[in-house]
Amino acid sequence: MKLTMTLPMLAAVLLMTGCYTPGHADVDPIPDAKYPKVVTFGWLDNDFYVDAPIVVPEDNGRPMRVTVEVRRLEPAFNRELPSQYRFIFLNEFGEALDPDPMWHYRAIEPKVKTILQGSAPDTGAVDWRCEIRKDRAERKRKWWRWY
Repeated sequence: MKLTMTLPMLAAVLLMTGCYTPGHADVDPIPDAKYPKVVTFGWLDNDFYVDAPIVVPEDNGRPMRVTVEVRRLEPAFNRELPSQYRFIFLNEFGEALDPDPMWHYRAIEPKVKTILQGSAPDTGAVDWRCEIRKDRAERKRKWWRWY
């Protein structure tokens, strides 16, 4: 009985291992020149308008500075959105100057322009990106605190 069950299972395992082929990465369909400067994650994709950014390039030893104005569309509950944003500054080779830039907290109100600002860590920045996501920290409202 064991032999009749073992042989088909062994044959199935041998057939399945012969069919495995490792995956490969595809080429990004969006070229770097057309990649958006401001990116939102998850369900935030259709919830933001972005004005033209103000970029102050490196000047006299002062690093690049970027200001982005965002405005949320009217959400269903018309409440502030606890969110996080970060700026990624890139050098002339497309490498991030800071490999893991810090996320900054910002509550974004609906229908009001909110200003997000970032500065490069040094004078080698020639390009930038801004990422916005829903706040992942467990933050409590002030009225919940009683100390």
